[in-house]
Amino acid sequence: MAGSQSKPRNLVVTGDGGGTRHDSTAAALKLPFIATPLGMMIIIPLLVGGAALAAVGLYRSAVQVGVRELGNQRLDMHTALVRGRCLYGFEHATELLARVHAWVEREPGLDDPARIGRTLSGMVALRPGVSQLYIGASDGGMTGVVLVDGEWQLITVRPGPDGATRTLSRMLPDGTLKPVKVDERVAFDARLRPWYQQAVAAPGMIWTDPYRFSRTGLPGITLARQLPPAAPGQPARGVVAVDLDLASFGTVLQRPGDLGRNFLFTRNFEMMAMPPDLLKEVPAQGLPTGTMLQEPVAKAFFAAIPRLPEGDTKQPIRVAVEGVEYGGMVQALTVPGGPTWYVALITSRDAVIGVMDAARSRGQIVALGAVLVGLLAGLYFASVLGRAKRQVEQERSRARVAEAKARELGSYNLVKKIGEGGMGQVWIGEHRMLSRPAAIKLISPAAMANVAPEEVEEIRKRFEQEARITASLRARSTVELYDFGVAPDGTFFYVMELLDGLDLRALVEKHGPLPAGRAVHVLSNALTSLAEAHDRGLVHRDIKPENIFVCRRSDEVDVVKVLDFGLVRIAQAPENARLTAAGMITGTPATMAPEQATGKDLDGRTDIYSLGCVACWLLTGSDAFAADSAIELLTKHINEQPQPLRERNEAIPEELARLIEACLEKDPAKRPPDARTLVQALEALVLPPGQAWTPRRAAAWWAQLPKREETKHEARAVAPTVVTARI
Repeated sequence: MAGSQSKPRNLVVTGDGGGTRHDSTAAALKLPFIATPLGMMIIIPLLVGGAALAAVGLYRSAVQVGVRELGNQRLDMHTALVRGRCLYGFEHATELLARVHAWVEREPGLDDPARIGRTLSGMVALRPGVSQLYIGASDGGMTGVVLVDGEWQLITVRPGPDGATRTLSRMLPDGTLKPVKVDERVAFDARLRPWYQQAVAAPGMIWTDPYRFSRTGLPGITLARQLPPAAPGQPARGVVAVDLDLASFGTVLQRPGDLGRNFLFTRNFEMMAMPPDLLKEVPAQGLPTGTMLQEPVAKAFFAAIPRLPEGDTKQPIRVAVEGVEYGGMVQALTVPGGPTWYVALITSRDAVIGVMDAARSRGQIVALGAVLVGLLAGLYFASVLGRAKRQVEQERSRARVAEAKARELGSYNLVKKIGEGGMGQVWIGEHRMLSRPAAIKLISPAAMANVAPEEVEEIRKRFEQEARITASLRARSTVELYDFGVAPDGTFFYVMELLDGLDLRALVEKHGPLPAGRAVHVLSNALTSLAEAHDRGLVHRDIKPENIFVCRRSDEVDVVKVLDFGLVRIAQAPENARLTAAGMITGTPATMAPEQATGKDLDGRTDIYSLGCVACWLLTGSDAFAADSAIELLTKHINEQPQPLRERNEAIPEELARLIEACLEKDPAKRPPDARTLVQALEALVLPPGQAWTPRRAAAWWAQLPKREETKHEARAVAPTVVTARI
């Protein structure tokens, strides 16, 4: 409306509607009519209506382009997600095989099936996609664990003169076995199996071609590795093997809420994993292929693939079934140290952009409604022009403020503040386009108003360092970072995954000390995050219960996440590369290593000491030391020995207590040398059956907790308090 009044003095409308001409005298005569309510009632609605119709056209064109681009992005992102799930499952299987192989190599004998069952079931717990883990003996027998109705049971095959005897037994809490099924005269000889023969013929790990498992009848693959001969010239002592079958791995590949159906197949289109609901279509003989599936969409999709992609390229596929458009992506998947397979996503147009189409239709209706409202508003504003101008300026001012507020954290809207401490705040945020929840940590200029400029710069550098380091780490147990930046008002922020669970401090405070098996699970997973950081020469420097989180993700429970890399330092970095001021030590006194408290050079063993303090809290419900001040606490870490763990809690196994107390040695040279060595030592422990942490116990424990929507998010997990003390 302001634009319509900017040049009115030289415009004259001729009586016959034949155009315009410039005439200052005539303009002076016509001006009063234009300024009258009647003139404004004619001009304003025409201008508003024309502008609104033009905006509707531009909006429709822009939205169509945006919907296509966003749809392609969703397909790419989901294909990458499915590919990552496959690699995650294979990495778990190969890591499991390596650990079992190392354990068997260390064992003097394998004549105790109950011990083998307990050890293997502990190693295989929470490993996605694995259906069986076993040891094939050189006499043709076999001992291992198999997943039956969600429970790991012991399977043994003992050769005899009239055939083998196969026994399936439950492992009872008291360490005894209860046979549940015994088959006599079974035609089984491990030495005749392809996985055994391939492993004996090759020195390293082998991957079999897909085949049908004799126990389930379902297709799958086996990873195997030979046990080297006891002496040169002798045959292999046996073979360690891991089975991934179509049902187990299909459950890993397909998650509730996925964009479509996910498949894993070979170059010959043989199915290795597919949605569980399609298992009924597996043929009685041979291996199922994509074109053999009876489901119309899947069958049409695989028939439409012209060629399989190579490398990292993606092959888009489109088909129509009964008038409905379907499509998806196919991409190669090269398994590290193994073969090349392919992942496929099959989805519908409605699943990808259906919601956006509906939103676009609603937006067009709203836009047309806005045209009508604009016309009516123009009539109203013409009668009260003065007041309307003031209202327009006020609305423009509010719009500018709202726009600045909406853009202050990039693509995320702040929904609810969940924590505040020191100079930082933590919010639950939501991505405006993807509706993805996240945790947003920020430091606003107002919070640093009374801070010296040099300290503000140090805080900014540390905040940026935390974001960059966290984003560079890829370990599954490291919290995932989505975004980082500085808002127009100077607010530093970064966006990370929103966790559904609680930190270790709150876990023990609310539920008491953990059983040894669960403590080993939490510590082992936290160490995988630290191992990656240590490999890069990074020392966390603030490992404490508040910075380790246990949570659930989709259908997984007891997922461990390490948080807050804000105090990370490069081991033995030059002084000008360190962010801590001279004469200052930074960290948390309750879990600080002696060398950190005295300002000496740090390495990965510093974090191992802090993790030992965390283990003390998990197993006893008390910190390694107690004191009334930070200085007194640091003095105890430097000079005193902590109270033995078993004096605090007699239920702690002796081997575990000794291992944790080794982590708390004052001299770093007496601690475990690195995170991976400590993981191996933890996983080699044989725990009492009552303290083992099984998938069933984990699922039952988490089932008692409310979902994130019903519980308050623990702010300490993403906004830890760090104490700074001068030495």
